[in-house]
Amino acid sequence: TAPQTNVLRDGKIARINTVDVVPGDVVMLGEGDSIPADGRLLASASLCVAEASLTGESVPVGKNVDTLAEAKALGDRANMVFNGTSVTQGTGRAIVTSTGMRTQVGKIADLLQATDDDDSPLQKEMNYVSKILGIAVCIIAVVVLVVLALTEGFNDVHDVIDSLLLAVSLAVAAVPEGLAAILTVVLALGVQRMAAHHAIVKKLHSVETLGSASVICSDKTGTLTRNEMTVERVVTPSGEVQLTGTGYAPEGRMVTISDAGLTSTPSPAQEAAQLEAVATLAVGALANDGEMRENTGAGDGSAASDITWEAVGDPTEVSLIVAARKVKADRKYANYTRVGEIPFTSDRKRMAVVAQDNADAGRL
Repeated sequence: TAPQTNVLRDGKIARINTVDVVPGDVVMLGEGDSIPADGRLLASASLCVAEASLTGESVPVGKNVDTLAEAKALGDRANMVFNGTSVTQGTGRAIVTSTGMRTQVGKIADLLQATDDDDSPLQKEMNYVSKILGIAVCIIAVVVLVVLALTEGFNDVHDVIDSLLLAVSLAVAAVPEGLAAILTVVLALGVQRMAAHHAIVKKLHSVETLGSASVICSDKTGTLTRNEMTVERVVTPSGEVQLTGTGYAPEGRMVTISDAGLTSTPSPAQEAAQLEAVATLAVGALANDGEMRENTGAGDGSAASDITWEAVGDPTEVSLIVAARKVKADRKYANYTRVGEIPFTSDRKRMAVVAQDNADAGRL
């Protein structure tokens, strides 16, 4: 199950374990591949890389081999690819410049390891209370000794020893020895209450850290989104239809939209809109480089919960495949075999394919 990578060695493409990639290797990149190391691009054909895990950018970034005119930030290095990111579109070749902890992801991991854990608010408060108690105990002991010396006086060494023992006894009695146990019980009760709300924490002091937070600031970028796209509506010359369901599971149906809202009994015009929507989604799924994979869980596969769907490729293209499966349009494009293509580019803003009808070998 170790991840593998295609590299160019001795003029031949070899598939090796990712852990064996070294600086100087030429890595072959294709759609759906996970980039094994940081590298400089040598060739690129409509290459787009999802860098959300590294830069937080939710949209795939276009890559090229052009030399940068000046030093730029990490997210603007269009001629570089980075470890931990994945290819969503196109192909390319890159020469490995750094691996392991020398990559950008490795540097982040190194910073995380070097970070010192700060005391939680409760720990800081308890340290402060401990200092106050310690000072108070010392003052009490001194006051007791002074009072005994003034009132009773010290006639011999035994009087001094007895007075010291009395002062130490009062100091020990002033220390709340049950405080540690009380804190543990209180934090455990907090964990139990959070567990009732389906929130499990690993460390007890994390509970009071969350409880002391008054403001939570979050940056809504690709780190907080699921990076999933869903086709909700299809608009054609005859009208408009709506697709139900979300996510990559092909579960949903097509509902027509009229001026009065959703309707389950379409008119002739709406039936035409449905046929056009099916044809549109069939074309969208045929001119597509994405892929949907069905994975069966640990169960026997009979339950819906045992089936998960894995998307490979650009989320927009995968959403078209899912939408086509919802309306059974996959039966149409399954009858065709792609024989040629023109990839999507930012200039043309479209992708074109040439497909052959399997039922008629001479028809394209």
